[in-house]
Amino acid sequence: MAIITRLAGAYLAQTNHAYYMIGNTKSPCRFEDFGFEPPPRDTEAPDQPILPLLVAKDLSLPASESLEIPLEGDELLNRLVAFFMIARNGSMSERLWQLVIENGQRNQAGHIDGRWLADIPEEAFAAIQDSVLSC
Repeated sequence: MAIITRLAGAYLAQTNHAYYMIGNTKSPCRFEDFGFEPPPRDTEAPDQPILPLLVAKDLSLPASESLEIPLEGDELLNRLVAFFMIARNGSMSERLWQLVIENGQRNQAGHIDGRWLADIPEEAFAAIQDSVLSC
């Protein structure tokens, strides 16, 4: 199971015992404050939407809602990009995140249960994207 949360507006995914930043940050971020080395960023999303983050010291993950999805690795990361990234600017959608978080059920670990995101076809989620992002 992968855990997804927010980090300065980008998504932070923990999968296969590794951490990845998905999308561009929306505010300045001192990665060191959360236990990560600052990522080298030659290009930004959407050209390079997924960046591995290296743990530098004890992690202190941001206090925000978290989503648990039963996918791992590239399958998870690519699905997050396809479902939540705004292609024109590489930002991760706050509206879509809030829709998922506000309508989700918490599991025993306290995360929002995102199993349905592993099963829904991309075409079906695209209809949700169009509706939410066209507002």
